[in-house]
Amino acid sequence: MFFYQRLQSQYANLYLTCLAAFVFLMMIDLSYAVPVIFPMYTLYLAVKSVAFFILIIFLLRNDLTLRIRLAVIISLLCFYFFSKCSGDSDFFYYAIFAITAWKLDFKKIIWTFFWIGLSTTSLIILASLLKLIPTQIMDGRPGFQVLRFSFGFLTPTDLAARIFYLLLAYYTWHKFQVSIPEKIISIILVALTFLLTNSRLDLIMMLLLLAIAFFPKQVKKNLRQLGSYFISWLVAFYLIIFLALTVFFDPQIKFFQILDGWLSKRLSLGQKGLFDHGITLFGQHVIEHSNGNLAFAIQKDYFYIDSSYIRLLVISGLITTIIACSVIFYLIYLFVKKQTFSLLIALLLVIISSAIDQHLLQLSYNFILLAIFADLSACQDQPDYLSVS
Repeated sequence: MFFYQRLQSQYANLYLTCLAAFVFLMMIDLSYAVPVIFPMYTLYLAVKSVAFFILIIFLLRNDLTLRIRLAVIISLLCFYFFSKCSGDSDFFYYAIFAITAWKLDFKKIIWTFFWIGLSTTSLIILASLLKLIPTQIMDGRPGFQVLRFSFGFLTPTDLAARIFYLLLAYYTWHKFQVSIPEKIISIILVALTFLLTNSRLDLIMMLLLLAIAFFPKQVKKNLRQLGSYFISWLVAFYLIIFLALTVFFDPQIKFFQILDGWLSKRLSLGQKGLFDHGITLFGQHVIEHSNGNLAFAIQKDYFYIDSSYIRLLVISGLITTIIACSVIFYLIYLFVKKQTFSLLIALLLVIISSAIDQHLLQLSYNFILLAIFADLSACQDQPDYLSVS
């Protein structure tokens, strides 16, 4: 009985510890530390153990009704079935940590995510520099002939995405109110990241984040005036436009050629994924060939669906896509209602970025969806800060 009471009183700390362990393990999984340092089987066993441990502890919470417990179990069984159909477990594990964050302080979750992400990224880069693990080196893009380095991560683009999401977590925790020295350090970090990875799309996202950080008060006021209804329609329009561009992509049209070049073939590869594999209800396993290897040049048979939204439709299935989109629109409503506009800014940046990257449901990158059941009170903006002059 005493042990059970201790578990209840320490649940928040247990959750944060499990979250940190899970993010650490998944970051290691998406680096060349596997299998050089960590065997794949051992890593996956640890991931499963951490996720199911916090789930069991959550189900033992004394503030849960039997109905809630049953709803959680049934939902997760369905998500597990979807993951088996698609061969992609990201959504399943994300759901576990989103559900078990119920009523926990989301600001502490962000801070935990940031520090474990920063520490693990630094360790992987250090291991690469010490030649404990290999790194991928790629030729520069046309017009920018410099080598691109991954520093222990699978690709240079993955490293750039790590930096973007770490900056996003840091600025979100600070409600986008940071000092001038912090902004200068961020600008230097962004410039260095681009110089080493030459990741154009991640550069655009990081510059957009920094631009918002220079005018956070005005951006939050504008979002408050727009309201959740109008913001939701803008997001829906953005998603529809991207899907339409993918479906109606025509390599013979100059506009599409230029746009697809800027998006690093995301339109053409997304269309190939849609047309060759179609959309299923529960998801399907799709064989892809990415640049996540140690070859110096890009693979000739490259096929990888980078867009999170196209991946959802093609790989995860229609039901998972509907659930993910419902969560996004619900969070827009929730963040406006709770006056947590820093979280709304983070969500909108993730929505924009997810059209060009695959990290929407990867918990080691994207933290914002964990907010769905968490306590957001510490993330609220002060009324005077939001007042319209």
